[in-house]
Amino acid sequence: MGGPVSLHPSVPFRGTELLVKRDVISAGLDEMFSRELLQKTFDASGILYCATELTAAFIALLKTDYATSLRERADWVIKKFGEMQDEELSRFMTNNVGRWGAEFDRLTAVNDLEL
Repeated sequence: MGGPVSLHPSVPFRGTELLVKRDVISAGLDEMFSRELLQKTFDASGILYCATELTAAFIALLKTDYATSLRERADWVIKKFGEMQDEELSRFMTNNVGRWGAEFDRLTAVNDLEL
């Protein structure tokens, strides 16, 4: 994909992180919504999250090297994927998920187990 290097150390099964952390991401989005740092809109494609007038001011307060590096990577993601239509982005994910490993399938199978 030609993107920037990861800010985080390489770990096995990195492809599963989004699935594993889905609840954490959802909680983070809910927290930002409760602080008016983003707004939610709903349409036929699902839930959309957008910045508010407070978002830029909050982000400007984040001054660490990590925050700067994270901002650079977010800018890259926006440039790379920001203009893609939902169908195109979905196709990209479908075509590339295999490159990130079969961990997605294994995690789904584990989640479907009844213990």
